[in-house]
Amino acid sequence: MAITTNTNKHLRSTEKRTVVQVANYFKKKKPMESIIRSTAEATGVSRRTVFRIQKDLKETGKLASPKRPKRGPYKPVDSFDEMVKRNKVHEFYNHRRILPTLNTLLRALREDIKFTGSSWLLRKTLRKLGFT
Repeated sequence: MAITTNTNKHLRSTEKRTVVQVANYFKKKKPMESIIRSTAEATGVSRRTVFRIQKDLKETGKLASPKRPKRGPYKPVDSFDEMVKRNKVHEFYNHRRILPTLNTLLRALREDIKFTGSSWLLRKTLRKLGFT
């Protein structure tokens, strides 16, 4: 099983297990200095990655896949916030005479009312209010 070389991806536990198995194979066949270099060449990962995997295995006793980041809690939008967003859209249409885009609305809401939500949340709220 060849591991593809990609510096931006984390190795899964199965790929780490492969690196460890190759390193164990080379421990039986070669002197200690060249084990990490040979393992890195055989698996296609860097020497530092091989060293880090072996260190993690020695410290924790297991190989773990990287954890995915968790999303923050969902904050529901109350009717007052909906009214402010509706008024802001109407302000763009009536007073500024510009067609509001999601980005311009987001910037304006962040400046005026310190809106902390994402563009996805703003889009969802606007759709709920009937703006499509």
